[in-house]
Amino acid sequence: MGNPPLGLLYVGDALKKAGYEVRLYHICEDRIHDHVREIAGMKPIWVGFSVNTGWSMKAALEMSREIKKYGDVPVVWGNAHPTFMPEQCLNEQAVDFVVMGEGEVTAVELTRTIENGGGYESVKGIGYRDHQGMIQINERRELIQDLDQYEMDWSLVDPERYVFSAPQFGMKRTFQFITSRGCPHRCAFCYNQGFNYGKWRAHTEWYVVERVLRLKESLQLDGIRFWDDNFFTNKKRAFSILEKVDLPYTCEVRVDYIDESFAKRLNETKCRMVLLGCESGSDRVLKIMNKGTSKQDNIRALHVLSWYRDITIHPSYLVGIPSETDKDYRETLEQFASMILTNPNFWFIRLGLYVPYPGCDLYRIAVENGFVPPDSIEAWDNLIWDTSHDKTVPCVDWINDKRDIALDEEYLVLLYDLVRSRIPFMLLPHLVFQRIKNRYYRFQVEKIIYAMIRSLIDNLRKLKNNDSEEA
Repeated sequence: MGNPPLGLLYVGDALKKAGYEVRLYHICEDRIHDHVREIAGMKPIWVGFSVNTGWSMKAALEMSREIKKYGDVPVVWGNAHPTFMPEQCLNEQAVDFVVMGEGEVTAVELTRTIENGGGYESVKGIGYRDHQGMIQINERRELIQDLDQYEMDWSLVDPERYVFSAPQFGMKRTFQFITSRGCPHRCAFCYNQGFNYGKWRAHTEWYVVERVLRLKESLQLDGIRFWDDNFFTNKKRAFSILEKVDLPYTCEVRVDYIDESFAKRLNETKCRMVLLGCESGSDRVLKIMNKGTSKQDNIRALHVLSWYRDITIHPSYLVGIPSETDKDYRETLEQFASMILTNPNFWFIRLGLYVPYPGCDLYRIAVENGFVPPDSIEAWDNLIWDTSHDKTVPCVDWINDKRDIALDEEYLVLLYDLVRSRIPFMLLPHLVFQRIKNRYYRFQVEKIIYAMIRSLIDNLRKLKNNDSEEA
């Protein structure tokens, strides 16, 4: 069932070590009503929700309200949105407390304070309403320096639920794991600026290796996904872990980390996919993002990695950045299409559409450029979260007024399919590339030709299979 609740597994571990019994529910929106009565019936000290800015906020609010119908059980919200928008969360009467930043130490202190009947002003890292109903926001708690004192407690969930197959990378039983927190870089769109203050902290090497090997054995894993914000901050540590774990893996990498030596080590340690933060094909936009890279860095990284056929390249691009122009967008589109056309290891994903996340420098820039932040939890659900939706694009009006991203993506997919189909008429990919570059989509003969060829190939395969069966 998707990504495991890694943050809650850490918080649950801290609470258990403090002597509390913990129950963790990781449920879908349509199962809220199945569990509310059960949870309220336990008469817990408090009920907590992990709430990120995005579509899941509405479901968290609905369940919080349902919990309140069964009694005055304190409801606590934590994670990114309560960290950066604590007042907005506490404006909801169903939310009693917010935890800002890391939750391990704060959760334990808050639990003890609730048991003792008050004194919340002394608990760092929380927000709450006082006896007069006024919102109070306490000072943030210091970052945890020794991460090894906590761990993801997999006994709180069924870990088998989170084993997934990645056949495109040759991995049938894969699992997610994080070894560190934060990132030293200052990308303007990233939550790390406000959540981790641009700091990077890591579990020790022996801690990571021991726990990954334990999961490898108990779950019979043949692959691992490292879900760190920046796994390769300390490259020596990262590669030492990879050598000892000895599992095929996928990870995220900055393009400016990629050189011949780094790519060779990735290949030697069984890397099967890298998510590359290319972000834009426009140097002007990359500067706005404070990415610290250039469009030439993107091209160079793709070129170096293309020599390693076992490493699939999964690029990340964002469009709709505040002040981005149609010219900037065209540069990104052309670079994306060029990578698809020329790189044999490329894995296509849709263009990401930027949504201003509170707590980031780019959020402030978006507001300065006219973005009006939603004024309630429910209003956040009205923003677009990817290019498959028809909702309003937050930051740039030219996307809505002048073009349709969906058509660009449709042709990117066509280009991707043509390049990898290895069918005749290989001039077609180059024609499609020129269409994307010029954004000219009239008289779509390539689609018709490709559909005809695919139909012909499918029919020939059916005839061949039938002949084989008769023989």
